[in-house]
Amino acid sequence: MSTTVYGVLDELREMATSERDKGSMLERLLLQYLRSDPLWAEQFDDVWLWNDWPDWIAPGRVEGLISPGGWRHACTKEASR
Repeated sequence: MSTTVYGVLDELREMATSERDKGSMLERLLLQYLRSDPLWAEQFDDVWLWNDWPDWIAPGRVEGLISPGGWRHACTKEASR
């Protein structure tokens, strides 16, 4: 039996205790996808959650994913504002 992305997202929605929790789960899912998918993994030196990024200095409410290699830009909620 194969699992679809829709099934995984439904499961995350059911497990989430808040909208923030839902967003955090989605970010962790995307992090693992970008690190493990052969097509995406070769685009990045590495990918981190924002607060786990080694060059992260200033605390804030920015959440998202960042990769200093490959695209060399952050994919964050703040980036779209």
